[in-house]
Amino acid sequence: MPWTTLASAVVGGLIATASAALLDRSRWRREQDDRLISARRVLYGEYLACLSQARNDFRSLARDQTVNLLIVSE
Repeated sequence: MPWTTLASAVVGGLIATASAALLDRSRWRREQDDRLISARRVLYGEYLACLSQARNDFRSLARDQTVNLLIVSE
C-alpha cells in the first residue's frame, strides 16, 4: 500500500500548486485592473483641467473689449 501514500502526496501537491497559481492569477488581474482605473482617473483629471482652462480662456476672450471691437468693426 505504499503507492497510495505516494499518489495522495502527488495529488495534494497538484491541488496546492493549482490553487496557488489560481490565486496568483486573480491577484495579478486585480492589480492590473487597479492600475488601469488609476491611469484612467489621472487622464480624466488632466482632461477636465484642460477643458476648464479652455473654458476660462474663452470666457476671458469674450469679455475682452478690444477683441470684441475688432470683431464688430470688421
